[in-house]
Amino acid sequence: TVWTQYENGVGGASASGTRTLRAEQLAHAAFERCFEWMTTEASLDPIAAEHALLPACLATESSEFKVSELTSRFLTAIWVIKQFSPVRITVKGSQGGFGHVSVSR
Repeated sequence: TVWTQYENGVGGASASGTRTLRAEQLAHAAFERCFEWMTTEASLDPIAAEHALLPACLATESSEFKVSELTSRFLTAIWVIKQFSPVRITVKGSQGGFGHVSVSR
């Protein structure tokens, strides 16, 4: 896992290894994922977007954020929230790519 710290927040990325994968290759993969996020216009990495989704749904005001990758976990979380809440969540983008998310009541 690698992370970056900015004036107004943090972001990061991780990679999973196997017995045959050298530590250098694992670190390189994690840095690649982090760099991919850093070179986009995204305000959140995929993990941070998952963590920000529920608070955005509970907020009294509208929320918007950009995420560097729309993961299946993130899109599933949106589906689950919509089953139990009247919140309106709009996603522009497709799975595996950059996304813009709007949340409102």
